Formats: sequence, structure tokens, C-alpha cells
Amino acid sequence: MIYLKPDSLTILLYHGVTKVKGYGIENLSEKHMGAKKFAEQMKFLKDSGDISVVSMYDVIDIYKKNKKIKGKLVAITFDDGFENNYSVAAPILDDYGLKATFYVSVGIINTNMMFWVDDLESFINFSKNKNLNVRMNNQDNVFYLQNKKEKYNTLVDIKKYCKSCSVQEKDIIMYQIQSQTKVINTIDYSLNYKKLTWRQLREMHSNSLFCIGGHGLYHDILSKLDKSRMEDEISLSIGMLNYNLNTKIDHYSYPEGTLDTFNDDVIFALKQNNIKCCPSAIFGFNSDTNLFTLNRNIIGMK
Repeated sequence: MIYLKPDSLTILLYHGVTKVKGYGIENLSEKHMGAKKFAEQMKFLKDSGDISVVSMYDVIDIYKKNKKIKGKLVAITFDDGFENNYSVAAPILDDYGLKATFYVSVGIINTNMMFWVDDLESFINFSKNKNLNVRMNNQDNVFYLQNKKEKYNTLVDIKKYCKSCSVQEKDIIMYQIQSQTKVINTIDYSLNYKKLTWRQLREMHSNSLFCIGGHGLYHDILSKLDKSRMEDEISLSIGMLNYNLNTKIDHYSYPEGTLDTFNDDVIFALKQNNIKCCPSAIFGFNSDTNLFTLNRNIIGMK
């Protein structure tokens, strides 16, 4: 369900659009929305007479010129850089003539790497263990894996904690889990794990409907990196996009995007790299705000 508010801007946040059925707990959260459902949502946006779909370039123009928002404005965005953005989502958007922005974690483009959240999902999904012993926040915790429900609850609990702790502690937790499950992950476990290639990204960039933006290198939370590494991450990710797409990137989105994942130092570093707009993933509608604290509403994930 898409909720819109009159006289405001609603930025929709998707991650993936899929035609495959997940195994076990893979995509049980519906991070990758079914293609049929996504197409229905896009048709709704296209056919509704009181909705205008705008690009993030239009959003910048609206706020830079202090234009008053009238009616229901909607911007469509994707985070991360999954291959199904190209093979499934983009053709649907193209068919309906709808603008969209794709924020990509540049370090995973053209690789077989998996995001840590997908690694975690896969470790738990394919584990033969009945339980896991994980030390988090200086405490020993036991998580149970004896059925699909227990595995999913374990995934949710560990993922939630890892998003709140330091990058270093998250890496230690992931090592503990991989060591116990002995699962060797591969993107071949699911088409949903595949990432975009540079060729695909260049093709999307050449489509006038689509805009490409940055989303970190490997989806690490920018505010949890030390300042020097954070600045390097931002400049390198933007530089790689500029070089490979032969363009100048104006757009970015914060990895995770919750309130504690960005701060004044992060925003300053983005502006120093000529980024004009960086939305969050905080639920809400936009009227009077600034281009670095825009709200976005996650669609499809439980």
C-alpha cells in the first residue's frame, strides 16, 4: 500500500523487484518486491490523475527555488544496486514512462560480493545448527534455528543489533556466525543476491528517465566510520561513479538512512563532493525541509 499526502512530496524507497521465489527465509522480508505487485503500484501512480511522478532532479529544483508543493508529488528511488533493478524494475518503469533514481553501493558493482545483511540471511538460512551462540554488547546470547520462524526471528534480532553497533563489532559478530554455521555464501543461492554490472548501470544512466546516485562503497554506515575513512568512502564512491558513467554525480543516499547514520560531518563531506541532495530512509512526507534531511518511505519490506 502506498500512502500519499496532499500538497507534499512522498519519496518511495524500494530495494529490489523480483520474479523468483525465495528459499527458506531468503526474501521473507520482501525486500525484493514481486514484479506483479510492483507493476500494479506503478500503474496506480501513472493512472491516478492527482499524482505527479517527479525525478530527484525535480526535487532539487523545487527546494532550491522554494517552490510551493501543490498536489501529490511522488519520487521513486531504489537503494543498494541489485541486478533486478536493471532486469525487472527498469523495464516496468520504462513501460509506464516513470522517472526513478537508483542509489548504488559502488564497491559491489561488477562483483559477486554480497552485502553483509544478505550474508547474515544466508548464514542463518542454510545453517544446520540448532542454535547459535553470539556475543553481542558484551553479553552471550543464544539464538535458536530449529524452524523457519526461529531462523527469521534470529535474523531480525541480530540484524537490528548489528545496524546499531560499530562496524568493527558487526564484523566480529558476522565472523562468529560464519564460523559456527560453516556456510560458504555465494550469489548463486538466489538471483536476488546478484548485483548490477557497470554495463547495465551505464545503460540505465543513458535512459533519460533514470538517474544514478551514490550509496557508499559497501553499505557501511557513514556516521559509524572514523571521519577520515568516511570522507574517503564518500569521495571514492562518487569518483568511481563519475569515472565509469562519464558524468558528475549530484545525488546520494545514506546507507541505512536512519537518524543515527548521518550527521553534520557526513553532510559536509557530501557537499564538499558536490552532492546536492541526500535523502534519508526516515518515514515521513516532505513539505518544508532541506535536501539532506528528506524523508523516504520504505515500500515492500516487512
